Amino acid sequence: MPEATLEQRMTALEEAVCELQEAMKARKPAPDWLDYIIGSMKDEPAFDEVLALGRAIRQSDRPAEDQAPRGFCWIPIISVSCKSNRAVNTAH
Repeated sequence: MPEATLEQRMTALEEAVCELQEAMKARKPAPDWLDYIIGSMKDEPAFDEVLALGRAIRQSDRPAEDQAPRGFCWIPIISVSCKSNRAVNTAH
């Protein structure tokens, strides 16, 4: 079987790309996976226990009130938008 010419190969490639593009246009978007997850553990006692254990671990990592560093103060972060050169408060 003789090898296809460059023009024949390009034509076949262009047709294949065209078919793929049409197939992509015809596909329905995949459902949002997050919609399946949100609320799925709502009434699950084991999940509530996991949340409680995680909260306990996070709280145990925090220093006690009498061990908190002194002189700490909260400073809001302000960034400048490059487009408008206007300061924007990003702290919430």
